[in-house]
Amino acid sequence: MKKIFKYCALCAMAGMFVLSTSCNDLLEAEPSGKLTEAEMFGNVKSAMLIVNGLYDKNLNAMRGWEFLRTMVGTDEARYARNRHLTDNYGLDGSFDTYGDGLSGNNSGLGALWNNYWAVVVEAGKVVYYLGEDESPEAKQLVAEARFLRALNMFRLSVQWGDIPILDPALEAEYGTDRQPENVVWKYIIDDLTAAIVDLAPESSDSFRATRYAALAMLGKSLMYAPESTGLRNFAEADKCFVEIINSGKYGLVSNYKDLWNNAPFEYPKIPAVSDFPDRPDLIKTPNFKEGGISESLFTVEFTYRSDDSGYNSYQWCTGSWEFETWFAGEASWLSGYEYMVPNIFMYEDVNTEADFIHNYEFPDPVLGPQLIDRGVGVWEDGDQRRDASIRYEWYYYTDTYSEQPALSYGANNLATYKNKGTAGQFKWIQVNERKAQLADNMRDAMNPHIKKFEDFRCDVNTGLGISMFRTHKPFPVIRYADILLLHAECLSEAGNIGEAINVVQNQVRKRAWGDGTPSAWNPASKEQFRDMIMDERMRELAFEGWRRTDLIRTGKFVNLVKSRNDWVIETPGYINENKKHWPVPLSEITEFGWTQNPGYIQ
Repeated sequence: MKKIFKYCALCAMAGMFVLSTSCNDLLEAEPSGKLTEAEMFGNVKSAMLIVNGLYDKNLNAMRGWEFLRTMVGTDEARYARNRHLTDNYGLDGSFDTYGDGLSGNNSGLGALWNNYWAVVVEAGKVVYYLGEDESPEAKQLVAEARFLRALNMFRLSVQWGDIPILDPALEAEYGTDRQPENVVWKYIIDDLTAAIVDLAPESSDSFRATRYAALAMLGKSLMYAPESTGLRNFAEADKCFVEIINSGKYGLVSNYKDLWNNAPFEYPKIPAVSDFPDRPDLIKTPNFKEGGISESLFTVEFTYRSDDSGYNSYQWCTGSWEFETWFAGEASWLSGYEYMVPNIFMYEDVNTEADFIHNYEFPDPVLGPQLIDRGVGVWEDGDQRRDASIRYEWYYYTDTYSEQPALSYGANNLATYKNKGTAGQFKWIQVNERKAQLADNMRDAMNPHIKKFEDFRCDVNTGLGISMFRTHKPFPVIRYADILLLHAECLSEAGNIGEAINVVQNQVRKRAWGDGTPSAWNPASKEQFRDMIMDERMRELAFEGWRRTDLIRTGKFVNLVKSRNDWVIETPGYINENKKHWPVPLSEITEFGWTQNPGYIQ
């Protein structure tokens, strides 16, 4: 943590001066410039550069597989079979099994911990040194810093429980000791309450914090604060959500799939060879806006930069390894290293009918689609969020004449194909799903995958020269649909269950069914509402980073993970209530003499 303090200050200086030294070189160096820390963080012009850098640090905390670790080990997502069994990243499989590999020595946890603290510590210095400046510019910068500090402390406490409060103003009181959750969550709530006062109501840059983003996080904090803190307050939380709703600045985009803009085309079910469509215009970057309203209250703006600092690697982590192998590299927008896939419960329907396309030979008209059932899941008939969130069918656009190469894993899965039209036109091919011929650890490769992160611009055939390792679609951290669902929870808790049902059924679910009519959603009691809203949040917010926090705050973590996570089902003996929090990195335990979280080896 001492290094984190120094790292933040020196990296901020690096943004002000032309330096050839990297941040790693600066870790143990002393500042060589004339500005003191107080002068650097307490000056509006330099603080502006630092706050701009804070947004990049927040982006860095969300950019890769470290952040995706917050999604695996839930009832929503898990490690793919080949990653779980080969464990290439150092005991990663323990994030699903909650076994002994989930310890303070786990490097993946250490990376995520450090990424969050890099934002918290530097934001704290802006608040400390610039807080006495009464100019409107300074107040806005301090409020933005408070928001980013609170957002990342929210993440830290949800995932680790007791954490230190590293605030220069409170150093004498708290030092570097871990503080109990009631102290931590009051600090988060106070930060957001103060930020709301000075944050602008809107910004021309969607990645900057606004008053409404802070209201959203304050409402969430008042709902997500552990009950033991005495700070959970649904009535006060709902005041935040109602103000957002009444502002008129936010709303639901008409079509759910447009939020993700995964492809500039619709996938046909089983097209005839003569019906291959021509390739349309390239995909555009989603902006979550429609008709003067936005569905995103706070967005992380991943962008493709020449220095590789702005992209995320979500597709690399969630795409199919079969495509990766077939293309011999990062060339297909459907390929990836298969770090994370949906659990069976997450991609199956609520009914028990065969509904998952398991195997077909295309264009063989004899075999046709082979449907199987893998069990009861979360999706209802007609819900368009299912196919917008999860890839079930494997089609690929190409203008290449090619014979399929041999693969190193199991059977060949991409059919031999030829361009059926005029040279230069892009055509469909269909992927065979011969899972029975694949090695056991590769069977996930053509099972359902996460679709939200796909970025068609990163395909070799777009000619843009961007590999799928460097996807850069913006990511909505807080969506209006989330606010509506939380508002409905607050209404239900207050006894207004009819009004709560109306919000869910006639706004969120109505959009999800498009032109169709949503199936009935009628919880009969507050208790039943609590159960049903969890599945509704799962459908609406699939893979958007809120599932673990929802499981923890509702007390459903152990029961739902134990019954729905494919790996936990196979190894149920490890998970218990202690595992809702992760172990603190051993380096911090050693340096500060902290006690490790219960259930983990020191």
